[in-house]
Amino acid sequence: MHKSAKRYFDWAYEYQIAALMLHTQIAAAPYLYNPIIFLLRHTIELLLKGLIIGEVKQKSNTRIDEIKVGKQNRKLNQTHSLLELWDKYTFVASDVIRTDDFILVDKVIKMLNRKDPYSDRYRYPQSKQKHNFATEPVQLDCSGKSPDIADGIPYVLITDGVPAVINKGPILLQDLSDIIEVTEILFDCSEK
Repeated sequence: MHKSAKRYFDWAYEYQIAALMLHTQIAAAPYLYNPIIFLLRHTIELLLKGLIIGEVKQKSNTRIDEIKVGKQNRKLNQTHSLLELWDKYTFVASDVIRTDDFILVDKVIKMLNRKDPYSDRYRYPQSKQKHNFATEPVQLDCSGKSPDIADGIPYVLITDGVPAVINKGPILLQDLSDIIEVTEILFDCSEK
């Protein structure tokens, strides 16, 4: 493994551990959603950069600062677009990811790219284009009261043994689970 790729993987691991530690607290503190997603998004960015470096260095003597990414041909360290990084990785890597895993990674990266094309959605309260972001997109009820079934079948989350009814954001929480799964898939790729 190239030492620069390993540094990216080591940093990705630290971000992922921080995200997972916060994730254990989401039932008690749903306002952690945005910071968790930011940490996981950054984990994916670091993993993709490390994977690209590893593949390129294995096949050529190209210097890391010469690796170009995306339509604008930016240097690897100057891009934060997960979609551009994913496209570059799938271009330089051959058959590294199983088909089922590839489909999930591709879906999640495209979803993150739609929600966060400029890498600011989970870092700032407002986009570079002056669009305000929701600060608490997930709301959970940990009161222990049974929800009114007349309102529909409730979504329930259990974290650290604490049941919570999801009042707002069940799709976001599913996205969060998918993002965590993608980090695991990409970590597996880093070990090959």
